[in-house]
Amino acid sequence: MRSIAIEDIKDGQIIAKNVYDKEGRLLLKEGTVVKKLYVKRLEDMGLPFVYVKDELLEKEIEKEDLVSDSVKVNFVRVMMDMHGRIKSGKDIDSKEIHNIINKVLEDVTSSKNLIVSGVDFYSDKIKLFVHSLNVAVLSILIGKYLGYNDFQIKDLALGAMLHDIGKIEDEGEGHTEKGFEILKKIPEIKAQVAHIAFQHHENYEGTGYPRKISGDEIQEYSKIVAIANYYDNLSFMNLEKERMYPYQALEKIMSLTRTMFDPKLVDIFTKHVAPFPVGSFVRLSNLRYAVVLRLSDGLPSRPEVMEIADRYGARLSQFKRVNLMEERTLFINEILPENKRELMDLV
Repeated sequence: MRSIAIEDIKDGQIIAKNVYDKEGRLLLKEGTVVKKLYVKRLEDMGLPFVYVKDELLEKEIEKEDLVSDSVKVNFVRVMMDMHGRIKSGKDIDSKEIHNIINKVLEDVTSSKNLIVSGVDFYSDKIKLFVHSLNVAVLSILIGKYLGYNDFQIKDLALGAMLHDIGKIEDEGEGHTEKGFEILKKIPEIKAQVAHIAFQHHENYEGTGYPRKISGDEIQEYSKIVAIANYYDNLSFMNLEKERMYPYQALEKIMSLTRTMFDPKLVDIFTKHVAPFPVGSFVRLSNLRYAVVLRLSDGLPSRPEVMEIADRYGARLSQFKRVNLMEERTLFINEILPENKRELMDLV
């Protein structure tokens, strides 16, 4: 499976992951053969890319979503309903919020390989809700590796889910205070959870907002969500032309250690988010071209890859599987765009 820009899709390619419309309804099912009519509908939705099956290596690539499609759709539905209730002044169904975050937790904690490999892309109408899910999943993983118990993980996940709720009333910096005010009024939401909305833009060195607090003045839950939020903003929420590849976003976060982010948490985060997601087309330090097949737990920068072309871009007569955990002198130089692979006739 690999991601491919909508404008690069060709008739006959096969959809590798379900595609949903802006209301969360299934638009194209996994296994659907692409036709021109479908491409037009995807363009109208504003999707930058979809996932298609990798004709060369589909049987070799290991891909496991941390959250199932059904949970993703229900999560977006709950968030849309919550936003609608807040806007219209109605009471919030906190039971539904707790139920959906429990489903997310079940999916993430039952996964065999707790590494984030990439994000899904949706239309602008539900983008904020998908962002909330991405931040929740990333935060859960950090909490798991910190050794949090089930109650702590649940509180962290809830706060991550609701960290941007204040944007209903204020799209600017004021969303942190607005979010805190909204969550304080819900009896079932703990103060610690509400403070995540309040503090997730505070910086480790004290230059953030709204209160410019620093270091241990910021609760750890908020520091975790700050990293997850920043990463997802870089790799998902930015305009398409400004989006970063995962490895670029991780490098940016590492460069902000001790200024924006707690170094202990950055260390954990970078060990469990894949800089080169499964299916990525990459170039190795030996100048050969390869595709990422499988991630390595604890060191996702050293995945297993399949070399498919020599240094000149000519397809190898026999592909070579290489485990970068074992080949310590070999590493990934860069991740390459899909159109590069197509130009080299490696599809």
